[in-house]
Amino acid sequence: MNKREKLIINYLNDIFPDALSNLISEYVYYLYGESHIIIGKSNFNMILCVSILSDGRIISGSSDRTLTIWKPQKYSTNIICTDHIELVGHVDWVSCITIISLDRFNEKIVSGSHDTTIKIWDSKTGKCDATLIGHSDYVRCVAILCDHRIVSGSDDRTLKIWDSTTNICNMTLIGHSSWVWMVSVFFCNQSQSINNERILSGSLGEIKIWNPTTGTCDIALGDNIFSQYRPIHFNQNLIFLNHSSTNGLKVFDIQNENYNLNLIGHKHLVSCCAILPDGRIISGSIDKTLKIWNKSGELEQTFTGHADLISCIAIFPDGKIISGSHDGTIRIWT
Repeated sequence: MNKREKLIINYLNDIFPDALSNLISEYVYYLYGESHIIIGKSNFNMILCVSILSDGRIISGSSDRTLTIWKPQKYSTNIICTDHIELVGHVDWVSCITIISLDRFNEKIVSGSHDTTIKIWDSKTGKCDATLIGHSDYVRCVAILCDHRIVSGSDDRTLKIWDSTTNICNMTLIGHSSWVWMVSVFFCNQSQSINNERILSGSLGEIKIWNPTTGTCDIALGDNIFSQYRPIHFNQNLIFLNHSSTNGLKVFDIQNENYNLNLIGHKHLVSCCAILPDGRIISGSIDKTLKIWNKSGELEQTFTGHADLISCIAIFPDGKIISGSHDGTIRIWT
């Protein structure tokens, strides 16, 4: 621990002596530049995924095989985290997280892991309610349908649809030719009924749109459009794809079937992205930076501070940005 870090730890310990006395040996807290806080474990396991509960708590998944629920609290002009719950049960990296919102006061956490399983957790107690077994390789991504069924994507090249009440796999969707990196749920028209809900899944060079009721693939877009591009995010008919040779982020409109933006500015591969409440785009990269782009694709701002690649991004409703990194930390940016 360097001199600056010791001063910060001492400062926090003076303010919250009881809350931090049992945490300082295991957890490191910084107050830094543009980011109000870094949350991280001192052994620097990689942060692989982050999400946000409706009450503002942050969930992270890590290469140490655990999930952690963090409770940010404001002190003066800074944000600190003194309370956390650790969720233990996976036996390999926790690669993805999503939330089942049963109602405003009842949320379940869903996690996918390199141990090939999906787990459902109680967000209040941290107790594991169920383990879903069925994939034969890493689980890379999870999403939730409007009837609370879980959709998972895996390196076994399949998607599975699970009943979150019975914990049974209802359907296996087969068709991808490589690892399923991304899965999302959307409505194919303005009527948000279960009949209009669709699943969008992505693998290297492929996008597929599925009917979750029948299990059929309605649309398949392949190498003629996405050659060597990997989808990393989907939002409101826009697919965000990275490419290792350009280090850029391309935006594809699935309604018009054309590219409408090409974001160039990172020095290395773009690893994650998200949409801010005002419609701007934020991207994270192996180059350790976050960049904000306006709706026209122009670079507005670059955030620096992480010491390793940025693996995941989540957005608070008020626009605060959360980033997780392989440096073992989580930052909150304003």
